[in-house]
Amino acid sequence: MASEDATEAPAPPTGCWDVFWTKHDPDQVFAYSTVKLVSIKDRYLGIFHYLAMFIIFLYIVFWVILYQKAYLKLEPPVGAVRLTLVDPSPLPTSEPSYCAAPTVNGCKYWLSSQASSQSDGRSLFITTDVQITHVSRECNDTSISCRPTYGNTTEYFVGNIEKFTMSLDHSPRSPNLGIKFSTEDIAPGVLQTLPDESKPNEWKGWKWTSRSQPRPAPRSTSRSRQILKEQIPPAIGP
Repeated sequence: MASEDATEAPAPPTGCWDVFWTKHDPDQVFAYSTVKLVSIKDRYLGIFHYLAMFIIFLYIVFWVILYQKAYLKLEPPVGAVRLTLVDPSPLPTSEPSYCAAPTVNGCKYWLSSQASSQSDGRSLFITTDVQITHVSRECNDTSISCRPTYGNTTEYFVGNIEKFTMSLDHSPRSPNLGIKFSTEDIAPGVLQTLPDESKPNEWKGWKWTSRSQPRPAPRSTSRSRQILKEQIPPAIGP
């Protein structure tokens, strides 16, 4: 006979909930992770730690961001550039003073198609001084002994060439980035030089002047033959 002091054995779990908590510790089920901060009291390790962080900061800001511009996606642009000479509108009616210079025989008043020529579309040759030589040949050009006869040479200035405008058309695009740009997106204007007052006959930069603004007063200088500068030919300049 069993003793009366003996305790009865616990009944085995019967439900799913009881079985789950029997096999899993609640402390483990509801456990969570957190960060533990450790303060290292060592001057040498501290100096090395902050110095390394400062070097990494300099590398990211100055090298990666400012120098390499790693935050940008770069692509070489492709496009076309065209330079053309545009006639003044309206055409000038007054004769420039340099046409009366004793070194030339007056001026020839040419249009833009006569005073300019292009080689590859990206360069522009503008005529400011013209020398005309009369050449004749009075023999049969099928003979090797036939030589031309050169006559007198007459020199002219191209009148009012400083009134013409040099037009720059540029249309770059980026095929992969889908970026397109054209000079039609820019407000029309004139690109002019900024003279350097400390250095005569030299320029220190460029200035874009919108056509909506009044045109600046002409400024004469001995270095001319430059489009978009109100100047006279250097042969008779001051």
